[in-house]
Parts: sequence; structure tokens; C-alpha cells
Amino acid sequence: MTTNYELHINKLVILIAYCLLPVVYCYAQSVQELEAKLKSAPAEDKPGILNQLSEASLPSSASKSIEYAEQALSLSKKAGDINEEAGANVNLGNGYAQNGNPTKSISYYKDAVKIFDQYNQPSSSAVIWNKIADAYIGAQKYSEALDADTKALDLFKKANDRNGIMNMNIDLGDIYFKQQKFENSLPYYKQALKLAEETKDPKNQVTILTRISRSYNSWGNYDETYKALNSAFEVAKKNNLTSLANSISQNLDKAKQNLTGSKTEYIQQKEKETQEQIKTKEIEISSLSTEKTKSLEEIEKLSVEAQNKELKIKTQQEEIIRKKLEADKQTKANELLKKEQELTDAKLNQQQWIIWGGIAFSVLLIALTFYIFLAYWNKKKANTILTQKNEIIYKQKEQIEQKNVLITDSIDYAKNIQEAILPPADSITKIFPESFVLYKPKDIVSGDFFWTHEMNNSIFIAAADCTGHGVPGAFMSLLGFIMLDDIVKTIENATPAEILNEVNSQLMTTLHQDGQHTTGKFGMDIALIKYDTITKELTFSGAHNPLIIVNDSQVNELKADRVSIGTIKSTSFTNQKLQTKEGDVIYLYSDGYQDQIGGEKRKKFLAFHMKELFVQIHSKHMEEQKNELEKKHMEWRSKTDQTDDILIIGFKV
Repeated sequence: MTTNYELHINKLVILIAYCLLPVVYCYAQSVQELEAKLKSAPAEDKPGILNQLSEASLPSSASKSIEYAEQALSLSKKAGDINEEAGANVNLGNGYAQNGNPTKSISYYKDAVKIFDQYNQPSSSAVIWNKIADAYIGAQKYSEALDADTKALDLFKKANDRNGIMNMNIDLGDIYFKQQKFENSLPYYKQALKLAEETKDPKNQVTILTRISRSYNSWGNYDETYKALNSAFEVAKKNNLTSLANSISQNLDKAKQNLTGSKTEYIQQKEKETQEQIKTKEIEISSLSTEKTKSLEEIEKLSVEAQNKELKIKTQQEEIIRKKLEADKQTKANELLKKEQELTDAKLNQQQWIIWGGIAFSVLLIALTFYIFLAYWNKKKANTILTQKNEIIYKQKEQIEQKNVLITDSIDYAKNIQEAILPPADSITKIFPESFVLYKPKDIVSGDFFWTHEMNNSIFIAAADCTGHGVPGAFMSLLGFIMLDDIVKTIENATPAEILNEVNSQLMTTLHQDGQHTTGKFGMDIALIKYDTITKELTFSGAHNPLIIVNDSQVNELKADRVSIGTIKSTSFTNQKLQTKEGDVIYLYSDGYQDQIGGEKRKKFLAFHMKELFVQIHSKHMEEQKNELEKKHMEWRSKTDQTDDILIIGFKV
């Protein structure tokens, strides 16, 4: 059988592997890199980066992990970021758990559970309750650990998470095993085994069967121990789990020895007690028989006179015994009469209770009938009122649906107008054959747009993101497109910075934003380039939106000015020049892709992940790049709604 020493060794190996996972991740993305990103990150991204720092620091320094998590908790509360607040509480729980403070660890875990419960996330709550149970086990508070894992089990059932249900049954069985309540551990292990068999999970079947055999072995039931181990061996052998099969095979040999070897201390003790009771009874019977035999033998050895005397005494003794038996018989008869009288009294008492119960039941039945009638009358009245309200609601619903149809038709027509004014997607392909445009409006019409213009030896390309999305964004996009087209035709040899300065001035004048600073309700973020087809020189100017150039996995980012068009009238945008070379892949984009909420923790995709994705795909064909970007976007957002309009332009020079 598996010894306690072997079990501890197995747990230690699993624990070391689990602890090394975060360490490996930290090598891939060091704490120093995250701290550098934290310094330049906007305020809304800082809680997420601080949580990542907390996770990365945990293997090496629990205190540092706690420090980062406390900062993340404070900032997320101020920003109202529920996702990061929950993550910070979990990180604080992990930090204090590793620091040997289960009380604080449990407190923060419970704060995280409150958030998950508030937003109806049963699976997330269940995971944290399991962590709480682990903390209680570390403090040897097994009763509290059982309560916590039971809550986790109920939540996994609510979420219909079969894997979670299975693992919680295993954990509950383990807690009872730690308490040496082997008979209590077995039902949970068997329920977990049933789920593992239903999901056809051979590894978990072997693991659970091994635990079942361990419980039976500790309980002293070697027959069931052998059966469970043999089942585990058959499953491992059938599914080619060679190492597990070899290990179980060795334990099977020990189990066979136990079947024919010495009995458990518990069984030996019970057998000993039974044998002692049998011997005691036998001695009593033998003693009585011996005494009687000796008495007759002694009488026979006496003289006739003495025999008569002894027989007279014996007769008197027998008379005394007879009278005693009759007295006992009379006593028993009296007791029987007494019991019969008590039984008669009990029956009379029972009849009285039945009578009073019948009266009470009749009263209750009358009251219940009255209540049902009253409830029926109230329900009928309520149904009449409800029917009237439903008729009103139905009419209002019809009116709203008619208005929605009119609004949708108007927006669809606006989409046709926008598509007619803005350039088609293949306009860039005509200029740069190796190119793509990923354009995904959040609503029917979009606030993102792209713009191209050819003049002499110069090619202008812009990717713009107007304030808002939907109809408001579409209005702004048309204004921006018309202004760009007009300015480039009016100002001869204009640079990107000059064009952006003029768009800023015209937009503020058109929208009557004449102050030095505005509220930012009407604005535009844009990345604009001018490409010289002869010199291959690229000039860039941007408002918030940067430019990315990738070649041979090397990334070059031209950062934009940190101001939006339409916010400050006196803004002066700057030009940045770059000599391109063959094979350069250039990307212009809005912030919709990187701001998409998704992933397991419902976080933004973020700019640095976007750069990494550009490096991974830049060597592929342009159409493949577009497909990869769409695929990654759909995987990230999963069932989450699209956050914003998305626009990405990529081309190779």
C-alpha cells in the first residue's frame, strides 16, 4: 500500500511543480518590465499591472506581493474597477497565505467572494471558497475547512461545473481522511469517482481509486483495499498509464500480503472480547454442573441416617426455591397487570388526543378553506389589474418596436451614406498590393475611419478614431474625412503635422469650441503618414495613436503627441521621419482592438500584447495577418460584447 511517507513525497512534488509555474512566467515577463510599464501606463491600466506585479512577485517575496496588491486594491476602488478589485483581494489572500497569516488571508478571500457573488459568478466564488478551505486546513481548523469546501461544492453544482464538483468531493474526502474519519471520506471519494467515470477521465479515476484504497486500508478493510487498487491498476493499464500502473502493481503485492497476513488491531480486539464472553459463559455452566455433581456424590458416600438428614435438608431447600419461584411468578404477574393498565390508560389518552386533534384539524381546515377563498379572490382581482396593465404595456411595446424600426432604418441609410463617402477597403490595396484593412464597427455605423490620398509622388494614409461610436461617431468621422480631403488639396506639399494642426483648428471652429481648453466631448485621435514613393521616406504625425513598424521581429514604435484633435486650440503637432527599407511592415490603428475587454479575468487586451501579436504575424501574408487578428480578437472577447469600433491598417513597403 501507499505509505504516509510516499503520500507526503507525492504532495511535495506536486507543490514544487505548482510553485515553479509562476516563477517560469516571471522569467518570461520580469518584474522589472512590469514596473517599467507601470510608470508610463495611464491611470485606468495601473490596477491591472499592479495585480500582475503581485502575481509575479509571490514566488520570491510574499511581502512584496502584498504591497503591490494593496496598491492595486486602493486604485481599483477609486476607479470603480470591480474586476481588478476582486483580483487584488485574491492576490492579498494568496500573499498572506504564503506569509503564514491565515486569518488575514481568509478575510481578503471572503471580500473577493462578496464581489463574485454580487455579480453572480458561482464558479469564481467556488474557487475562492476552496482557497479559504486550504487556509483553514493550514491552521488545522478542519470543521471550518469542511464548511468552506461544502460551500464550494454547492456553488460548482450551481454553475454545473462537473470538474469542480469532482475536485471538491476529493478535497472533502481528504479532510475527513486527515481527521482519521475514514468511513466519512469514502462516500465523497466514490462520488468523485462516479464523475470521473462519466467524463471518461482515466488519470483522475486512478487517483481517486488510490485514495479509496488508502481509506479502506487505514480502516482495516483489506478486501476492499485490494479491490480498489486492482480497479486502479486495470484503468491505468487499459489507458497506457505505464508509470502509474507500475507503482500500483507494487502496492497490489503488499495488499495481497495483508489479505493473508495478520488482522487489524480493531478486528483482533473484537474477536478477543467475543472469545472472553464465550469462555465466561462456559465456565459458569461448568461450575453449576460440577457443584451439582459433587453434591450428589457426597450424599451417596454418607450413612443411611446421614443420607436421610441430607435429603431432608435438600427437600427443604427445594421447597424454599419453589416458593421463591412462585413469588417471582406472582411478582411478574403483578407487573404484567400493571403494564396492561398502563397500556389501557395510554390508549384512552391516545383517543383523547385523536379527538382533540380531529377538532383542531377541523378548525384548521375551515381556516385554510377561508384563506384559499380569500387568496383566490385577491388573485382574481390582481389578474384583472395585471391584464389591464399588460394591454397598456403591449401597446407601448408596439409603439417602441415601430420607433426602433424607423430608427434602425435611418441608421442603415446613414451607413450607406457613410460607406459612399469613405473610401472602399480595397483603396489601400491599389496603392500597396501587400496590405489589409481590418474594420469592425461596434454598431451599424462607426466612429473609426481610414483615409487615403495620392498626390504627385506622395501617398497619405490616416487611421482615425472619433469621439464615441455609433451615430455620434459617424457624424464626426464624416467631418474628419471631408476636412482631411479639403486640407491636403488646399495646402501644397503639406506635412502630416501641418495637416493635423489645420484639422484641429477647423474642427474647433466648426463645432464652436473656441476656448483654449474644451471638455473633450468632440475630438479625434489619429495616426497620419506621408510616404514618398521615390525616396522611400515616411513622415508621421499622430494625435494619441502611434505608428508601429516591424521587420525581422524588430519593433520600432513612433509615439504620437499626447493630445487629441479638438481639445486644445493652440496645439502644435510634431513630425517624425523614418527611412523605410524593403520588408518593413507598417501598422496604423485605433485603440478599439487593445481596449477590448476579455480573457479569463475580463481585462483589456492592452497595447503591449498588440505589439507582441504584430511581431508574431508580420512575416505572414497580409490576408493571413488579418485573419489572425480577427481570430485572436474573437478568442479574447469570447462571449463579451465588442467594446469599441476597431480599425487596423497594415501594409508592406
